[in-house]
Amino acid sequence: SIHGPALDEVAWPVDADPGLLEAVGVACEGLEAAPQIFAAGDVVADKPRTLLQAVYSGVLAGAAAAGEPGQIERSRRPRR
Repeated sequence: SIHGPALDEVAWPVDADPGLLEAVGVACEGLEAAPQIFAAGDVVADKPRTLLQAVYSGVLAGAAAAGEPGQIERSRRPRR
């Protein structure tokens, strides 16, 4: 394209390496990409791109956006 990079060459996975479209992500501090801007799922950088991780981060980000981030926390109790 004359308006940007030719994504057809680098955007899609090759062998086991992810393509550029799969490798980008939003840098976050905890759940926030910026103050009061929450990110979850595949958009977050350096997180596993799995269904369970996406659901988990979505629930936490939704609770934080609703103003109740203290109500849903990761369990820190030791397993029995």
